[in-house]
Amino acid sequence: MLDPKEYNALDLAQPTDFTSMLRSGELLWGTSCRIPHEEAARVVATLPHQFCFLDAEHSPLNPTLLVSLIKAIQYTSNGSMVPYVRLAPNMPDLINYVLNAGAGGIVQPHVQNAAQAQQLVSYAKFPPLGARSYPPLALFGKQTRTKPGKTVYNIWNEHAAVFAQIEDIEGVENVEEIAAVPGIDALMVGTGDLRCSLGLEVGSQDGDEPRFLAALDKIQRAADKHGLAVLGFAMTPKILERRVKLGWRAFIVHSDGSAIFNSGVKSLEDNVRLVELAGVNDNKGEPEINGQSTKFNAVNSTH
Repeated sequence: MLDPKEYNALDLAQPTDFTSMLRSGELLWGTSCRIPHEEAARVVATLPHQFCFLDAEHSPLNPTLLVSLIKAIQYTSNGSMVPYVRLAPNMPDLINYVLNAGAGGIVQPHVQNAAQAQQLVSYAKFPPLGARSYPPLALFGKQTRTKPGKTVYNIWNEHAAVFAQIEDIEGVENVEEIAAVPGIDALMVGTGDLRCSLGLEVGSQDGDEPRFLAALDKIQRAADKHGLAVLGFAMTPKILERRVKLGWRAFIVHSDGSAIFNSGVKSLEDNVRLVELAGVNDNKGEPEINGQSTKFNAVNSTH
């Protein structure tokens, strides 16, 4: 399995080269930190996954907390886990905060056309690719910690991967021109919102409907044509198998919130069942505690 530390910059204050990781051809495995607290991020950072998805779109993350989570992932993992951030819609100021903190990747949700992709690149890349402003304190005292011939501008532009998330009918229709925008380094597919946009079953991350499969195929063909990796959620073995066959290269396969729920439910079910099998309790049928069945459905935190 690819080691992110081999792609680290010379200082952890600078982003790991997530772009090259995505272009390596290796499969990349991600977790997700959705609990909005620095302690949760520090625990998640000890996992063996290669990147961690932080979701400013669906979690209550103000800029200060978001920066703290990014740094907790980067420094607690000692560079072995790349912080990857989904931005909140219509908050371009977050881009500077996130990249200045050392995130190795950012993704803008609901990118629907090339103009939006170009605007994203303009915010995220230094000249000549974009118009990002130099952060005077982000690398205080470390501005020259680069490899020979490189500047910190090069490091940020080359290392920090900029993703366009495709999850609407319009985005699918225009995915070819989105993928062709210079500075767009990869695509993310939001299958949940994509299915909703297509008028399909809400809450499902997968399906066999021809228009859904055609949309996924069109996104993949555009990514392949322009040499872009595709990333997305694959929280079940069935979905993972399908997405690998489709050509995705990076997968979010774990989340802190759903992992706590699922492991807690399984622990309770296993232990209550053990007591029942040992004949300590005379209750019949499904194991119960306080009159409540311990049989729950596992959940996956995906979007």
